[in-house]
Amino acid sequence: MKRPLLFFMFLLVSTSAAQFGNDPKIIHLEPLVSVDRAVPGTRLEIALRVQVKKGYHINSNTPGADFLVPTALHFREQPHVEFFPVSYPQHRLMKFPFSDEKIAVYEGTFYLRSAVHLSDEFTHDSLYVSGELDYQGCDDYTCFAPTTLSFSKSVPVVEENSEIQFQHADVFDVALAKAPGLNTQLTNDEKRAQEILARGLPYAILAFFLFGLGLNLTPCVYPVIPMTVSYFGGAQTEGRLSA
Repeated sequence: MKRPLLFFMFLLVSTSAAQFGNDPKIIHLEPLVSVDRAVPGTRLEIALRVQVKKGYHINSNTPGADFLVPTALHFREQPHVEFFPVSYPQHRLMKFPFSDEKIAVYEGTFYLRSAVHLSDEFTHDSLYVSGELDYQGCDDYTCFAPTTLSFSKSVPVVEENSEIQFQHADVFDVALAKAPGLNTQLTNDEKRAQEILARGLPYAILAFFLFGLGLNLTPCVYPVIPMTVSYFGGAQTEGRLSA
């Protein structure tokens, strides 16, 4: 009784393997973090860079066909760590011989984006951003068996007043990195502006007005002053003559 059952299972597995084939490792994963160090009570941006080999593609998170497995990113949950929903990139609609309809796919290099928030109760020395990417790779003629790849990234955790450097500016928005709650390193001009704003809105308006007035008195502006006076003088004279 056992031999026929084992033979049937072997036949089923062999048929599935022949239908899909083995994944030839067509993608490479690289987790990225927006800052070099994290602080409890703050949020940091994270991204997973996915590089698909030329000549291949993977299904998008919404491929369209029921028989295709969608791409899905999952983060491993941790105490006092909150992961935000994943943002998937725009897909491409392409036509392949194995489907009557166009399939939504990813190819080349793209990013899966999210963010993570550390609560004030987080006490570990490092934050481990880890998880799995579920995907199904294909070429122009056939699709491979669904595959899961793991990834991990360690981020040192420091105290609140520690200096933090923003990184991967080509991937993350600088404005997000310097949002409230992130202790990123500011430039000297940004520090002076921050000190002015800390003294109150009336003081800031007066200070920025005087700063703008001072810019108009720099040597670069001097050659333009006679031109400006002659322009408005000519306009005033023309107005009088027409009256």
